[in-house]
Amino acid sequence: MSARPMQAAGVISLLMAGGHYVMGANELAPRIKKVRQVEASTALKGWYQGCFMYAVFGLNYLRLATVPSALYTTLDKAILTAQMAMHLFTLLGLQQTPPRVLSALVFALAGLGASGKIQG
Repeated sequence: MSARPMQAAGVISLLMAGGHYVMGANELAPRIKKVRQVEASTALKGWYQGCFMYAVFGLNYLRLATVPSALYTTLDKAILTAQMAMHLFTLLGLQQTPPRVLSALVFALAGLGASGKIQG
């Protein structure tokens, strides 16, 4: 089995964390100055949570790349399922093209990596 699809999912997810941060700095930060403190605080928390989520997802994908999919624990499978559900939600629920495309790519790579059907 090749770990490359899961490794690729991990790297892309870590890059998504960086991209999410840059997007927020460029698009969200200027708008925050124009809203009330409560809304600004909520927006910043969501922005940081998104960055953290993608980083944690990436680290988990990289960790799973070191484990043969036949040896995934029940917890590994549950966490991976939740992560993939979040990518599917992004793919189906957001209008912006970059997050949708990247989520589809990570979803496919993680699915391939977890299936263990890629021989390399």
